[in-house]
Amino acid sequence: MKDFETSNARNWENDSVVSGQAEDTVHAQGPVAAMDDSPLVSTLDQSESTGPAHTQTIQVTLPLRQPTSNHINAVRAARNQFVPSANSVHATAPRRRPSVAGTHPGAGDAQSGQTRSSFRASKDLWADPGGLVTTKRANYIEYKARTTKEREKYLSSPGDEIFPSTGTFLWPYRTQTPNDLFGPRLTPLDAVRKEHEVFIEWKSYNSIQHLSISSRNANANLGALFDGIRRAIQDAKARNIDPTPQYLFVPPTAKAMRKIVRPLVYQAIKPIRATKFTLSGDGLSIEDQRKWQKDRPAMVARNQQLFKNKLITGLKALEPLKVWMRMRVTFGHVVVKVFRTPFIDGEYSYQDFIDMVSHARQDGYLEKKIGGSETAVKLCDSIVKLPGKFVPASGRATSLSDVKFKDTAIIFIKTHTADELRLETEIDRIHEQEQSEFQAGSVRLFVREKTKKGLNITFVDVERQLDWRLEVVTDTERFDIPMPLFDLIKESISVKSKVRKDVHGLEYPEVTPSKYNKSDYHITSITVRSNIQFKLIESGFMVELSIYREWFGANTFGEPTLSTGVSMFHPTWETEMESIENTVRVRDFGPGLVNLFNGQSLDPFIDEVNFTQGLLVDIAKELKEEADELAIAATRKAAAEVVAQWPENK
Repeated sequence: MKDFETSNARNWENDSVVSGQAEDTVHAQGPVAAMDDSPLVSTLDQSESTGPAHTQTIQVTLPLRQPTSNHINAVRAARNQFVPSANSVHATAPRRRPSVAGTHPGAGDAQSGQTRSSFRASKDLWADPGGLVTTKRANYIEYKARTTKEREKYLSSPGDEIFPSTGTFLWPYRTQTPNDLFGPRLTPLDAVRKEHEVFIEWKSYNSIQHLSISSRNANANLGALFDGIRRAIQDAKARNIDPTPQYLFVPPTAKAMRKIVRPLVYQAIKPIRATKFTLSGDGLSIEDQRKWQKDRPAMVARNQQLFKNKLITGLKALEPLKVWMRMRVTFGHVVVKVFRTPFIDGEYSYQDFIDMVSHARQDGYLEKKIGGSETAVKLCDSIVKLPGKFVPASGRATSLSDVKFKDTAIIFIKTHTADELRLETEIDRIHEQEQSEFQAGSVRLFVREKTKKGLNITFVDVERQLDWRLEVVTDTERFDIPMPLFDLIKESISVKSKVRKDVHGLEYPEVTPSKYNKSDYHITSITVRSNIQFKLIESGFMVELSIYREWFGANTFGEPTLSTGVSMFHPTWETEMESIENTVRVRDFGPGLVNLFNGQSLDPFIDEVNFTQGLLVDIAKELKEEADELAIAATRKAAAEVVAQWPENK
């Protein structure tokens, strides 16, 4: 039967005619296999085709009775499913509208156009096949969908249902209602509702605010439920924390101490700013140096104790937060935006400087870019020369010299609703082929207005001229990334992306979203960040070096602006501060923050920060000396050229 179908699938183009006379004759356009093998078929005649212009007819003679609906449906299915071309020998040709009986297919532009149009439209009638999944995966998907649907109903109102178990949670605040803290739907309690399968409603009786809990389980554990509500309240309270920046001042050594502090870089017109503070003026007398040297250890100890107290208090206040947090130590230069003219004129004493920076109305920040890319290159070289102090952060590298940079593309976007987005994409590099290729990895989306600083403690070191800050940033990542932003990533980073090199010969991927032009998304700037990490052996802290290549706008064809950032963190911080939203998990930083600092006190941490700061200070001095030598050489060369132009030297 199969051979018969194949031989007769070549040129059947005529319409089928189903008749209800004494003898039914069917001119089939598809193979007879479309009909079932029943005894209704009495005779079968096949005429040979003499060419593509001829038709081939199959005549099926049926007994004297009306055709059943099954036979008619089979004939229609055969007619509509198989319409091969004249030269085709495949029985599975695409479905299309049959040609008019008695005419050659394609005779006439109108008919052929209609046929092509019908063929294109028919493709849309077929559903896309689902991907292959294992039985275990299919069972899990079914279980997840069933469980989700079952729990989602607890987010609605219970109505007039009578429950075997109820409870009441008295609201602890008089001036703030549950509606004020959680919103009208009490959305932050959704995780508690679904986890414990209860209905939670806000009610008020005689000016007493309370939450009404209803459960269909007569043995419901309301104690655990109340704990979940308390943690949700603490999380909502912690989200509203707006910390005041705290400044601590490292006392200079007696030898370096001076009477005056002034900025090396400042701008007296708007936007007003001053940074890179230095000691100047006369040094201390012998007697004052002795007194300062005697008092300095107590000042350092007081600073460290104050830092510990502020850090423990601040992190304990953030502990109930469920959102993602990031804690980092960042090196840079403090910038102040509120100061008076005597400060830039060199008339501020050390105490005046402390009072100015610590003032409640001071509007300052930390400039995290501490130089060009040469700072990162030299720091990397210095770390490689210290195998007794550092090891590779990743186990893939066997030596410090084998550690490579990892690239991340950061696209800053402004929407038509004035929202500022940060789209981050890790870039993977494939070395399997002769020439390496790039491809986009994980994609993350953040909203600027949802990024807040939960803790901010800055050490100002005037003697070293390099400050550092410990800050905790809370951020809300958007998991529902719009499809146009995925398209932007596909266009910007692909296997066709070229390899570019900076002035130091470091390779980085080309990011080209310049052709992307959507009215809803406007690209304000693009950054390619290259990170490299080293691990301190004794404490386990990571030193992360970042080279930033920045372009303003969407055009990245020109040379970028290069800068360096250096930060420190501990891997434990990443796990302890990950997002626990939509869960009932609890954070625990431990007494004295031991869970964040590897079970140790804060003293080893401060020592490691001071050591890394010293490396950066030495590199800054080295770069300054090189710049001074180049400036002197350029001056001498220019002077020699001028002298050479004098008449007596010609």
